[in-house]
This record gives sequence, structure tokens and C-alpha cells, in this order.
Amino acid sequence: MVKDMQFSDKLKLARQQQQLTQTQIAEQLHVSPKTISSWENARSFPDIGTLVRISDFYDISLDQLLREDQTMTDHYDAIDKHAQRDQKYFQVTYYLNVTLFLVLWGLQAVSNNFRSVVGWLTLAFVINLIVLATHYPDYHAWITGLPHRILL
Repeated sequence: MVKDMQFSDKLKLARQQQQLTQTQIAEQLHVSPKTISSWENARSFPDIGTLVRISDFYDISLDQLLREDQTMTDHYDAIDKHAQRDQKYFQVTYYLNVTLFLVLWGLQAVSNNFRSVVGWLTLAFVINLIVLATHYPDYHAWITGLPHRILL
């Protein structure tokens, strides 16, 4: 593999050296030929799991595939920062919701004189619960599986 090549060029070169079409590679990696084209033209990047399959398929180390492609490195750095931010939001909103729940429960148990405060705290609890749910680490899998879990 030639040094100083972008990931997209390395991918295309590896495919051409094995005399394979994008469609053949797509079938092996369980993606569409359009996805292979996007990778080879640097319009998008594969996820980490697919990177490992590419590395195994072409018998090229991940280090060789990824090294020296600053655009790709920046892409994965941005994904990592986004995941760290979501984790922080999740932790803050989780503990805030626990606190709000305990305060609401305590105010209800103590007296009914705090109805307006309880109303505002309930609203804050619900809003915070929505933020918590959207920053749940596996939110998309949880949401797509929710109707299935409700029905079972």
C-alpha cells in the first residue's frame, strides 16, 4: 500500500488490485454499491465495524488504511467528541431527574400547599426527561424497539 494516500484512494486501489467491482465488494461487506462509491470518492466514511471488515477483507491493517488521512481522522474525532458530549448530557440529566423526582415526591408527601411549585417542577421533570431520553447512549435502538417491547 502506497504511503501518503487518502483512505478513499487506498480503498479503490485495494479493490482494483484484486480486480473486483464495487458491486462485488458491496456484497461481501453487506452494503450497497453506492456506499462503496461514496467511500472511494471520499463523500462518506464507513463506521468502525465496517472498517474492521474492510481491513479483514483486503488483508490490510487498520493502521495502513487509516494513517495519513487527516479528513478521516477528523471525522472520527468529531464522532468521539459528540459521543462524549451526549454522555455528559445523559449523566447530568439523569441525576437532575432523580433529584427532581425526589423533590416532587417529598413535596407531595409533606403538604398540598406547594401546588404551583409542584406544577413547575413537574414540567421541568418532563422536559428534562425528554432531554435525557434523546441523549441516552443507545437512543435510536431503544426508540425503534419500543413499539415491539410495548406489544410484547
